[in-house]
Amino acid sequence: MPLINFTDLGQLGIIGDLPPYNLPPAAWSSGNNVRTTKTGISKQAGDVSVLGTPSVAPHWLLFWNTGSEIRWIYAGTTQVHYAVGTSQTNITRYTTVVGDDDYTSVSRPIWSGGILHGVPILNTDNSTDYPQQWDGVLNRLKDLDNWPASTYAKIIRTYKNSLIALGITVGGVEYPYIVKWSHPADPGTVPTSWDETDATKLAGEKTIAQSGGELVDCLPLGDVNILYKTDAIWGMQLSGSLAVYRFFEILSTQGLLAPNCAVSYKRGHFVVGADDIYLFDGLNAIPIANNRVREAFFGGLSTVYYNKTFVVSNKQKREIWVYYVGSGDVTGYCDKVLVWNWEQDTWTFRAADNIASAAYGEIPNIETFDSASGTIDSDTGTIDSAGGVSPAALQLLQARPSTAALLQGDKEFLINGAAYSSYVERRGLAIVGQDRRGQPVVDQVAVKFIRSLYAKVSAPVPVTLNISVGSQDDPEGPLTWEGPYTFDSSVDTKVDFTVSGKFIAVRFESSDSLSWFLTSYQLDLTVLSRE
Repeated sequence: MPLINFTDLGQLGIIGDLPPYNLPPAAWSSGNNVRTTKTGISKQAGDVSVLGTPSVAPHWLLFWNTGSEIRWIYAGTTQVHYAVGTSQTNITRYTTVVGDDDYTSVSRPIWSGGILHGVPILNTDNSTDYPQQWDGVLNRLKDLDNWPASTYAKIIRTYKNSLIALGITVGGVEYPYIVKWSHPADPGTVPTSWDETDATKLAGEKTIAQSGGELVDCLPLGDVNILYKTDAIWGMQLSGSLAVYRFFEILSTQGLLAPNCAVSYKRGHFVVGADDIYLFDGLNAIPIANNRVREAFFGGLSTVYYNKTFVVSNKQKREIWVYYVGSGDVTGYCDKVLVWNWEQDTWTFRAADNIASAAYGEIPNIETFDSASGTIDSDTGTIDSAGGVSPAALQLLQARPSTAALLQGDKEFLINGAAYSSYVERRGLAIVGQDRRGQPVVDQVAVKFIRSLYAKVSAPVPVTLNISVGSQDDPEGPLTWEGPYTFDSSVDTKVDFTVSGKFIAVRFESSDSLSWFLTSYQLDLTVLSRE
């Protein structure tokens, strides 16, 4: 019988929610630390420590390009610093001496903020510290000018020329349905007023309690500031009248899981809701994970630390990364990432090492050839970008509090300095051939015999994959594996097996610090019998 070809291995990604025997041949039933491309599937890059050693354990990141230098602000539990190259600077507010006015410590704080007209704005959800602003004269943070006394916010965001505050507490009383906005700020300044009673200013507030869900976060989409509640989506738009903004409900069927769970991308917003993952275009919520990874994600999400989930766009790779705390994790920091490729519309998974935050921005490359580790072939960068501070492509920066580290994500093939396992697996294959049009012919009662597996693997340097083939007669029953057997990409073309069964499984795995790319594989398959 001719070899059975499996191609377009990056076309469908991982589909973990459906029974494997119901999947198309090119789909994968499970995997970790892999990435899909137009022509195949590859090992997912890891991370590498950058920007020196943070002075405090970082819990949140903000990219700040001042025009003259690149600064990465990182916030801890009681202090805020920034990194320029490998130099660290404490910018925590203080009254007289450093340390006399640190922020109130809370476990796993949720910071928020942004850059308003070049001025960094920060806020912590501890309900005891006021929002912070950069002071260019003091060269540190200070309490936000003109912020109302005895008032705190869980979330502060920028929108056009104003600041938006959600999760309001006034005098110890929580107002979870109120959205506050400032008077518009002039360039290079912060708002002059938050007083909704001052008729000479455009500051105001609005109570949105119709659906009962609390306001969680907001994110601009075109001219509209999208307000995400736990159970609904509202719009906030300049009205051109004395009311300043008009508010309108857009959807009452979707909401937001937690702060930082929505991110902009080229077609709108990518959103993680309370029980779904969807795209929002300003009018419609379009589910994109159903019958693919929705059950796998929410079923594996911690019920204790679900509110630590956050999303970030890896624009260079056309991906959205959903960081989350797995159901078995007790640290409260993200140990898993669900990755959606928006060009391929595919899903994959990767590991995370106790990550609290990630952001997208320029990461100066300060390596020199003398200090760089590894080989030119194994590095994912370019020779032109090595050495010195360069306008390199924007990258992901991750904050890991457990070891006080700043990590460039999607870089090299190490996690926490060590090699890691990467695998992709397909179970439930019942294909026995292809018809004249090249479509798969499936027979779930035929007993198949696998003599060999041929693999087309490319790599910058020779790499060893561990390949296994398994079988089962009942798709819900036990699976028996043969292997793993080693496959050297530089010399091998196939691995021999003696596997028989009605449903076939294949697995490709590596555990070293080298990259690989699988474009296709073939099974030397014979039908032994049909019941």
